[in-house]
Amino acid sequence: NHHLAATFALLRMPQFNFLAHLPRPDFNLVRKTVIDLVLATDMKQHFSILSQFNNLHRPSTQRAAGMSRLSAELKAIELSEEASPRSNGALSMWASQTLGTQTARLPLDENERLLSLQLALKSSDIRHLGAALELHMRWVHNLEEEFFRQGDNEKARMIPVSPLFDRDKPGVTKS
Repeated sequence: NHHLAATFALLRMPQFNFLAHLPRPDFNLVRKTVIDLVLATDMKQHFSILSQFNNLHRPSTQRAAGMSRLSAELKAIELSEEASPRSNGALSMWASQTLGTQTARLPLDENERLLSLQLALKSSDIRHLGAALELHMRWVHNLEEEFFRQGDNEKARMIPVSPLFDRDKPGVTKS
């Protein structure tokens, strides 16, 4: 939250406001999107976001059955056109355009686009998990140090220390 606040404080300064040309509603949308994206990297949101994404992109059995039926119908049309010496492929082209629109997925709405962006950012945030062990461990230690510094700050401000942020307790590397 601190980095978001600092970023938008800088954007209030004309020399740093690269979004100044945007109409106010567009700026507000960019601001809201950036905030939603950054907050999605909080691991407290991980399973909720992952579940929403999986539910959105998991093909339903009905959709899968419809695609199988469509595929079979298009194959039958193609075979009948191949058998006909006078065919020019127009029927299969028409069928694929007409039948294809019945099962095509509609474009993503704003919430689905945001969810996709959130998952992309989360994926890049934990990309080190797929790296060589030595590189992965270096990133984990860096993350742990960042958490400990925040925990130190929380202790200094006499507020409860977030889980895994207390230097006096096991951190990320021990969890």
